[in-house]
Amino acid sequence: MVVAWNSDVFDINRMVDPLTKERGWDLNVLQFPACIHLCVTLAHSAPGIAKKFVKDLREVAEAIMQDPNAKPVGSAAMYGMSQSIPDRTIIKDIVHGFLDTTFKTEPELITIEKAKSA
Repeated sequence: MVVAWNSDVFDINRMVDPLTKERGWDLNVLQFPACIHLCVTLAHSAPGIAKKFVKDLREVAEAIMQDPNAKPVGSAAMYGMSQSIPDRTIIKDIVHGFLDTTFKTEPELITIEKAKSA
């Protein structure tokens, strides 16, 4: 089951860092429409987990509502910015570049000793 939410009052991306980095929830950000979703698993059915999530969600929303028009910062700004890029083809290039650097490993230097023992 997937639960998704958005907001007509504030930039929903502002909820990402407070819920994921600060409170440890594993959430996914979507762009069209801008929203956040949680893939509900068996782990979420443990006693108290749903109440904890709703409590965290409420606290983050209340904090954001102190200044609902504030601009996103951190990863929220990145998510919002990528959504507003008119040339969507650039997103693919950015993602490929990110993945290339994330998974890049340095080739092992093969020494003469290692080659002889192989």
